[in-house]
Amino acid sequence: MILKEYITLFFNGNNTAFARHIGKERQTVQRWLKHGNYYVNDGFVHSRSAGIPDLDCYYLDTETTGSGEDDEVVQLAIVNSRGASVFDSYIKPSKPIAPEATAISGISDETVKDAPTWSEVHKQINDLLAGQNVYIYNADFDVRIMAQTASKHGLSLPAFNAECLMNTYSLLYAEYNPRTGSYDRRQKLTNAAMQQGVNISDLTAHNALDDCEITRRLHVKLLAGSVNKCVVHREQSPK
Repeated sequence: MILKEYITLFFNGNNTAFARHIGKERQTVQRWLKHGNYYVNDGFVHSRSAGIPDLDCYYLDTETTGSGEDDEVVQLAIVNSRGASVFDSYIKPSKPIAPEATAISGISDETVKDAPTWSEVHKQINDLLAGQNVYIYNADFDVRIMAQTASKHGLSLPAFNAECLMNTYSLLYAEYNPRTGSYDRRQKLTNAAMQQGVNISDLTAHNALDDCEITRRLHVKLLAGSVNKCVVHREQSPK
């Protein structure tokens, strides 16, 4: 049945569609937003009073040779909660960078020919990450590629808490996803920043250091409790 339905998803207020969505994801939302400016009660997300907590965390981003099971990191950056860079380096991979990856990041084999290998920066990266809360936009991807790269050198990543801000944002922005039948459509990092009015005019997307800063600024906006929600238009109701 074609519905042509407009649904506004509010964090406050008795909206049944949003309540059903959050009801299924309540424990996940509570975990993701434990440091934030929201709380979940009776199936609804509520905003606390304004104010940004002083987080002890890092933000991480990578650029890679590609997205496959054999691909590697070619740039890795980490910034702290105040936006200061604590690590930023190109990394020389053991395989060529795919042309499609270069088209996105601008990083070529020539760019990284004199860069350190993963084994040369491994200890510094591990010392920074061990035991830390690390916010990453699309954490599954970045952590997987990092682990693949370390493994090629007979090394492994330390234990750290990787929080995926992309998944957090998908629930906060709440755009209907016909693939999952839920309000969890994932957004590109730059789209998320623009949707929330985050100024990134001084930054370049797909540069690891700048993407860290975009992620940090987006996180700050989410923690401030003034998130722009999605107004969803769907032509067909979910089954």
